[in-house]
Amino acid sequence: MIAVARVESGLRPDAIGDGGHAFGLFQFNNAGGVITGQANPERYLDPGFNAMEAARHIANIKGSGVACHVNHR
Repeated sequence: MIAVARVESGLRPDAIGDGGHAFGLFQFNNAGGVITGQANPERYLDPGFNAMEAARHIANIKGSGVACHVNHR
């Protein structure tokens, strides 16, 4: 998750995307993306809330048919 946040926001919890519609560490998007229609997208600037939402979305990946395989050697 840290690597994703670094790419998305430079690890800046107050980051707002170039278009003004992606918020926080994981750049949740309020223009056709994950948080479309949210009345208060600025709450995604709270690093704890942003990280909890990212973790929730990551946890749902397995349920969407995407699998993660680790090769133990």
